[in-house]
Amino acid sequence: VFNLRGNARTSGEDRRKEAGNVFGEGTRTPVTISLMVKDPSHTGPCELYYHDIGDYLSREEKLAIIENTGSIEGLEWHRITPNEEGDWINQRDPAFDRFISLGDKSGDETNTIFSTYSQGLLTGRDSWAYNFSHERLSENMSLMIDAYNEEVENFQRACEGLPKEKWPRVEDVISTDPKRISWTHNLKQSLNRGKAIAFDESKIVPSIYRPFSRAWLYFDRLLNERVYLMPKLFPTPEHENVVISVLGKGATKPFSVLASNTLPDYEMISKGQCFPMYWYERMKGESGKPQGELGFGSQAQVDEHGYVRHEAITDWALEHFRKHYGDESITKEDIFWYVYGVLHSPEYRSRFASNLKKQLARIPLARDFWAFSKAGRKLGELHLNYENVEPWPVKEETKLIMEDADWRVTKMRF
Repeated sequence: VFNLRGNARTSGEDRRKEAGNVFGEGTRTPVTISLMVKDPSHTGPCELYYHDIGDYLSREEKLAIIENTGSIEGLEWHRITPNEEGDWINQRDPAFDRFISLGDKSGDETNTIFSTYSQGLLTGRDSWAYNFSHERLSENMSLMIDAYNEEVENFQRACEGLPKEKWPRVEDVISTDPKRISWTHNLKQSLNRGKAIAFDESKIVPSIYRPFSRAWLYFDRLLNERVYLMPKLFPTPEHENVVISVLGKGATKPFSVLASNTLPDYEMISKGQCFPMYWYERMKGESGKPQGELGFGSQAQVDEHGYVRHEAITDWALEHFRKHYGDESITKEDIFWYVYGVLHSPEYRSRFASNLKKQLARIPLARDFWAFSKAGRKLGELHLNYENVEPWPVKEETKLIMEDADWRVTKMRF
């Protein structure tokens, strides 16, 4: 396998290393030349040989290498043995699997740090549902909701008098003008059921759309394609919470992590998985009637909005950390910020870079718990309050980058 690189679905230093694609701008995917050699005299499993063309090479440089190589005999081949996970190159560090799991969606909380976690919000219509202006967002969503309700009426008229099996397809009736409405699968399903939607100003809430980029969001289960567990983490703007958003599986960007105290978008951190400090359980419905019961002997209090707050760090994690470090003063909040500190460790990110590309982050027990917990808390203060922290003192210098003569055009180039 001769790896010619050229993956344009990366960013930063990784993108610069991939550099030019041998097929030019016509493709964004990496390219390889694979040769399958059938040897009748060979016994045993197949043998894999690999050659990487190298970093930072332009398209022309790569084509020149291919031309000058001539045949497979012109390359230095490295024998590779896949590991148990099927990695050929960039193999995972097996020590990673011995670390503590952040969470487990199967419902087994026995050996995890967090009892629950969620992907970030996926609206399916960002240009409508997000805006830096509260007023503009209100206008946009009002117009789209009006357009949707008109389409509900149009569809009902088209189906009037017909048995359900004779109803036209939703796509054959609705307007697809992107300036009026943005359709998604779930919204079409709501229309098919004749579900009308009323605009609600209280559903405009603060959110974080991209790193250090806050925006207003119209947070509504019907008009957001996937809300996941976000209503339990940020049920109302009055309910305080902090989540650690970690790069999710399937992301092509370098590993990153960021804390947020407002509702995060799915791409705030690419394919972000959000691990909360708290989660909220609704005990009263909109009518004020009880919606659940507190367990016998529970010390939890129902707040004025009808919610009970639960800590997301598991009791198992608290006991495990206290026992390992021999320190009964460790709290669940200390563990939360310890996780944040570890995930920002350059040594951790460097050693386990291959694991973090393919697996959800796991947490080791470092030699010094408090060093990471305090560093994580300090980072959290900076990342959450970035708009209010004292600016770092810098000296601004201005100078001309180009002289007057450099602006004269002698030849137009494409």
